[in-house]
Amino acid sequence: MEKEEQLKILNDILSINTVNGNKNERELALYIQKLFKSHGITSSIDEIDEGRANIIGLIEGKDTDFLLFNGHLDTVPYGNKEAWITDPSKPVEREGKIYCRGASDMKSGLSAIVCAFCELAESSIKPEYTLVFLGTSDEEKGGTGAIKADESKIAEGAKALIIGEPTGNSICLAEKGCIWLTAKTKTRTSHSAYPEKGVNAIEVSYHFFERVSKFISKFSYPLLGNSTASLNRIEGGFLSNMVPDECNFLIDIRPTSSLKFNILMKKIDQIIRDLKEEYSFVEINYSIENYRRPLEIERQNKIVNKFSKSIENVTNKEVKYIGINFFSDGSILSKNDTFLPVFMFGPGDPELAHQPNENVSIISYFEAIEIYLNFMK
Repeated sequence: MEKEEQLKILNDILSINTVNGNKNERELALYIQKLFKSHGITSSIDEIDEGRANIIGLIEGKDTDFLLFNGHLDTVPYGNKEAWITDPSKPVEREGKIYCRGASDMKSGLSAIVCAFCELAESSIKPEYTLVFLGTSDEEKGGTGAIKADESKIAEGAKALIIGEPTGNSICLAEKGCIWLTAKTKTRTSHSAYPEKGVNAIEVSYHFFERVSKFISKFSYPLLGNSTASLNRIEGGFLSNMVPDECNFLIDIRPTSSLKFNILMKKIDQIIRDLKEEYSFVEINYSIENYRRPLEIERQNKIVNKFSKSIENVTNKEVKYIGINFFSDGSILSKNDTFLPVFMFGPGDPELAHQPNENVSIISYFEAIEIYLNFMK
């Protein structure tokens, strides 16, 4: 495959608007299926709902043992278009980079895997393992594509799951999980001229957040740093002269693998009991709206070692290993097999994900294709 065709495939994929919420991932799935067909790759479309679908491709290997390659089809919204130097809906080449929403996260990684599949299919080489491609919908929100794929047990028995998320062509060995905790605090109101006669629900809610944040910051992982908590939404209060007796809030918790879910839940319950003892008329009820487990893989894993050698073969450079603070579909696809090796590799820059002027280096994109192809061979 000529580099012009590789670049055209990336531009085509970027040009298909798959902003999450528009439910247009099916169009991109059909594009990839058509591309696979033109290169003799068996594939199928797995419908999810109107406008959304997953795409599955297969290249048979010498062995029935298989590797699963994943990339998500959707992107986040454009954000403030005024902050962009180009139209975020259209791929634009500037100074050796392609600017567009999804360029880093993660259509360049998705395209690199697709191109490598097509090139391998056109060669006379039969890979050692069978190779399975999975393009998923709705990764940026509910993960419905990965959930649908997991229901079919697509990852069951895989030797490894490799995801094309942005890593700057480094190997990501660990990713933080994600917990969205929503809660409601109920207390006692009073005239704000006499605040001591009431209990401020907003203040109690913030004390709750501070204690949760302090606890989880003790748990870390070498490639990821500390677990974190962010108070991302808080609503409370009625009038300027009334102490609020209700408060709703949301905390985004990003745990490392050292922070176990059950330990965190026990601590949260203890914090609530402590606050009830410290304040009169306090009630805090919470629920978990989203849970993605953190992932890690050993540096000496057999598949990681093979991938590392492919990077060295292509670049003649020392391989870099990193961790990433955001979650991926890997947390869903591996939830029923906690021993499934999962790692990420892609040409995008993780710092540019969800940012204005998101872009990808064209050289890094071409390099990622070569690395994926070398590894698959």
